[in-house]
Amino acid sequence: MCYEITSQFSPCRDDDSSEVFHDSEACDGRVDCSTGKDEANCEGCAMECFTGLDDPCIPHGWICDDIEDCMDGKDEQRCLYGVSKDCFFSCFNNFTCLPTLELGDGHRDCEFGEDEIPNYIEESLRDHWGFCSYNCTSVYGNALCVPDAFRCDGDADCLEGEDEQMCSGYTTFQSYEATENNPVSRYR
Repeated sequence: MCYEITSQFSPCRDDDSSEVFHDSEACDGRVDCSTGKDEANCEGCAMECFTGLDDPCIPHGWICDDIEDCMDGKDEQRCLYGVSKDCFFSCFNNFTCLPTLELGDGHRDCEFGEDEIPNYIEESLRDHWGFCSYNCTSVYGNALCVPDAFRCDGDADCLEGEDEQMCSGYTTFQSYEATENNPVSRYR
């Protein structure tokens, strides 16, 4: 058991320094090590899709960057704050995002089974989109967290659609972006 927990951490330095980072913090866009090692070498495959090229791999930086790299455009779908709602969760030992439909589906896709544990999914949702004041069973692996940013965005993120009910004024994220008093840069 102790080995399993210890194996989820990596050193920030090559020497015997005690500074470490959890593997889930690697390539998440935030520098957690003073050396920046947790964000180094992150150009691996984050999403696979048909690109029309020999390589089907899309790196993290290409997802939600307003350029369709996948022929079907899935790398630019359901993006919020530069992160795709369809591709935000990575296993502890892998940098490739796990498709949202595979979270909480009863099949262990991650080595340690974190894709089937709502607490880990909730943590990932909060890391990417902030506070979850809407507690309902979500479409994200049955996690009891729907970030505030998802409320009234036109997507039902609660299984019963509670996050899209009682939306007054602007009912979709797209129409909210387009208003004169709310610049797009605030949300991207």
